[in-house]
Amino acid sequence: MLYEYKKVSIEHFDCNVLFYGRELTPTDYAYSGKNTREYYVLHFILSGKGSFASAGNRMTHLQAGDVFILPRAVPCFYQADNKEPWEYSWIGFSGSSIRDILLQSQIMEKHYLKDVAASQFAKQFEELFQSLHTPLNLSNRLLVQSRIFQTFHYLIQEYPSKKDQVNTSSYEHFEQAIKLMKENLIEGYNVTDVGAALHLSRSYLYTIFKKFAEISPQQYLLNLRVDTAKELLKDTKYSLQSIAGLVGYKDQFTFSKAFKRLVGKSPQEFRIEK
Repeated sequence: MLYEYKKVSIEHFDCNVLFYGRELTPTDYAYSGKNTREYYVLHFILSGKGSFASAGNRMTHLQAGDVFILPRAVPCFYQADNKEPWEYSWIGFSGSSIRDILLQSQIMEKHYLKDVAASQFAKQFEELFQSLHTPLNLSNRLLVQSRIFQTFHYLIQEYPSKKDQVNTSSYEHFEQAIKLMKENLIEGYNVTDVGAALHLSRSYLYTIFKKFAEISPQQYLLNLRVDTAKELLKDTKYSLQSIAGLVGYKDQFTFSKAFKRLVGKSPQEFRIEK
């Protein structure tokens, strides 16, 4: 008799595609819009050359087969070559898990990777890009979601972060804290509650969140609440009072005030526009 049973807890990863595109740029073309993004935009260079730099890092020359990422809230500059301008495709990602996933890869160290054309990561990125052109019925939405995870799986597997290999215990605490925040969002957990549950000091939580998320645990929790509220506002007809409770606020007024402070518009305005 063959019998196997093992209880597991597999967490859902919040990863979404917001937009995608492809462009063959003119010579010397440099993006002239806002040089910081609200999301993570991954670029794959298909042909040509260009230059790229992110805040705190030196300018580097990139070419076909390289990738670069525009991280959330990090100033970046990129410009096409004056003789062989580049062509690239891009995908914009959002979700509370995106940064946590990307931090496991080398791409977050200097915000680019060179010579990845032959990798499984590059193959999955292209397959994801192509699948985004299909009608987004339920079957294709599942396909897109699976390819998002495969793309990030190979990114981490083939280009693992060297920093995380050196010190994993603090990152494990970081992951545990995030897991608690997500699981207890409706309970209104605050940073003190998270620290008490994990037997970690508030100052230590602050240190690891600044290290791995580049924001305080309080700001991370606020972002998580608002990002979750955005999804509920878009995808459900729940009342504002109900949504406030689902993301950990005791009343609608406090929720609306926090939402508007972060998003720049009220929950009702956000729902109408979406």
